[in-house]
Amino acid sequence: MRKIALEISDVSFTRFEQEIIRTINLTIYEGEFVILVGPNGSGKSSLIKIINGLIKPNNGKVLVTGRNIVGEPVHKVALQVATLTQDLQHSTFSDLSVLMNLRLALLRTRGLKQTHAHMVSYLASFNPLLPQRLDILAGHLSGGQRQALALAMCFAHVPKALLLDEHTSALDPKAADTLMALTNTHIREKKLTTIMITHSLEYALKYGDRIVAMAEGAIVADIAGLEKKNLSKEALIKLAY
Repeated sequence: MRKIALEISDVSFTRFEQEIIRTINLTIYEGEFVILVGPNGSGKSSLIKIINGLIKPNNGKVLVTGRNIVGEPVHKVALQVATLTQDLQHSTFSDLSVLMNLRLALLRTRGLKQTHAHMVSYLASFNPLLPQRLDILAGHLSGGQRQALALAMCFAHVPKALLLDEHTSALDPKAADTLMALTNTHIREKKLTTIMITHSLEYALKYGDRIVAMAEGAIVADIAGLEKKNLSKEALIKLAY
């Protein structure tokens, strides 16, 4: 029997009398990789911010491995739920070196050996050029290298859940494809429960176990298994857009 990793129960959110999230119920199991799609303004990013504690919903619960985290401090939620967005300025500490960024991430965990050799090897698994840039400030890295470093930081403490909010969208197509393939590899290897927002129909169809489509603050489709495998781009556009 599969264990529930993340449960969103009767969650709603209204801002300035505008209903951003209508009542949403969503269950995600351990190790499941869910792709979240929908047009701009559908509530996707707001839902992510409710899960990671940046927004407190008007109603409902967000259960991480059975415990309600609504109302908990953001820094405490971040120990269980890691988030990576498209914003390169917030993904890493710009004025710290690559090595110092990783060391800060490692303060949260004892799972990864913190010898120099192991950190170099770990960074290389995310981008082969990072070990050559250990003393370079993160703000001086290319976009692809910086997001690879940010991803390495997210995985360093193996969170209960990983939230990806269009984390490849600020990159050029080649760098985005490389980072997406890398992301998928590490998610699968670590069997990490993940929700990923993307506007790329190709990524939505190629990656993940489920596609959850949102519109006007509500879930309008939840597709998995053979239905997802056989889903066409045209059918996805009709469902989500």
